[in-house]
Amino acid sequence: MSRKIKIAVLSIVFQSLFFNLAFGLSSIDKTNYLLKGQIKKLYHCDEVTLIGSIKWLRGDILASVDEVTVLNDDSNGSIHFTVMDKVAGNSSEGSVSFSAWILAKVAVRRIYPGELLSLDAFISKKIDLSVGLGHEYRGDIVQANIELKNLESIQTIIEGQFLVKSAIRKTPDIRRGDSVRIHLISGDLTLATVGIAEESGYLSHQIRVMTRKEKRQLLGLLRSGHVVEVPL
Repeated sequence: MSRKIKIAVLSIVFQSLFFNLAFGLSSIDKTNYLLKGQIKKLYHCDEVTLIGSIKWLRGDILASVDEVTVLNDDSNGSIHFTVMDKVAGNSSEGSVSFSAWILAKVAVRRIYPGELLSLDAFISKKIDLSVGLGHEYRGDIVQANIELKNLESIQTIIEGQFLVKSAIRKTPDIRRGDSVRIHLISGDLTLATVGIAEESGYLSHQIRVMTRKEKRQLLGLLRSGHVVEVPL
């Protein structure tokens, strides 16, 4: 075999190996890219890190990847997923360790029930949603960019604890024990009396009140000026 032919053959072999390797890397890179996107969508997080290599549980790296579907996670930082090549009809299953980070509000001091929330009571801190309390409360954690105006705590929040939606509420427009003016409405006729709110409430929402004199409990719609409209 002449020298030119040998060089041509080696060149073809080299190019074939090069493109095969490049194609394989492209496939795994696409798997990682699609998997990160699915994790972000599932966890509503800001950043995803895949740790180590994928462990293939069924099948192997596909030559081409069109779709990645998350099956489940083990709450210990490992996620189980499938990859599919729709054209060839092939699929594989794998798992990989990961971290899913969210920037959350974390208390710098103890906050008590009924206390108005303020920016100086919190710092922004990254929380990993793949493990521990981050995983347990994922979807309920208040992100760092959420405004705290007109919000209050409904339970004690300890120093170092991240803020969760279930621990806060909008500041009520009226509180239990506040004085109210009760308008008893029947057609075009309105009778007015005074009473007290039996629960905290919000404008345009129903609230229980009690007339001050007769001690009669009523259910009405809260309006501005601490007026409660009660249809008869």
